[in-house]
Amino acid sequence: MPPRRIKMVLLDTMESLSKQNFAAFCDRLLDRREEPRVRRCRVEGKSRLQVLDVLVCTFTEDGAARVTAELLHDIGCNQEAQSLVAEACPATMAAYQHLLKIPKRRDNQSMSISRVERKSRLEIGKVMISTFTEQGALKVAEEILREIGCSQAADKLAKEAGPARPAGPARPAGQVGAAMEHFVDVHMEELVQRVSNVDPILDVLLIRKVIQPEDYDTIRALPTNQKKMRELYKGPFRSSDICKDIFLQIVEKQQPFLIDDLKRK
Repeated sequence: MPPRRIKMVLLDTMESLSKQNFAAFCDRLLDRREEPRVRRCRVEGKSRLQVLDVLVCTFTEDGAARVTAELLHDIGCNQEAQSLVAEACPATMAAYQHLLKIPKRRDNQSMSISRVERKSRLEIGKVMISTFTEQGALKVAEEILREIGCSQAADKLAKEAGPARPAGPARPAGQVGAAMEHFVDVHMEELVQRVSNVDPILDVLLIRKVIQPEDYDTIRALPTNQKKMRELYKGPFRSSDICKDIFLQIVEKQQPFLIDDLKRK
């Protein structure tokens, strides 16, 4: 039997949600920070089919399946998310299963289920780098792609990665360059100018106790994103690299295209 179209699988998934879970799904979709974002007027009060059309129009069918699975995980509908991925994204499911088998084939390098389950692609990439180093992660990714039959993607990865670089010790998260200067420091001026909508970032920094309530109020009251960013550099970022790591994690999640662009420079 030929596989069903992704849109039909998505529709079945939507129809299987209770009224309460569908409402939670829509709320989580509207709260999503990554681009492209969905406007409230396109979802609020709409039927499941109408919301599905918005998802496909915004993300394409493949992208809609990925986003839907992520949102389902976020609201606790894990079984629905796994069923969706298994039927609509077999390559993703196969890659995930192969990823979990890696520790059995590699020297004492652990990749526990908890480190990749329910994680985004960017988060899984970071786990692979921290486990295998950058060069090792590229080799592992290429191996997995070939094992699941994605030879074209594996060839593209090998070509874009270029010739193998000399092996070296894994770098701490967020640090680059010979002097191990932190990514946040290296790209200070561009982050100051290009990070948009700083207020949600401040919210998370406060929750994570990177900044204190009085600092939060002071920075949030500043009139522009640029001034808010410069104040972060003057204060919290001077205290430790851990603060910078947390900030970088937040921006990677909320503005991934910006960080990807800076990493290519």
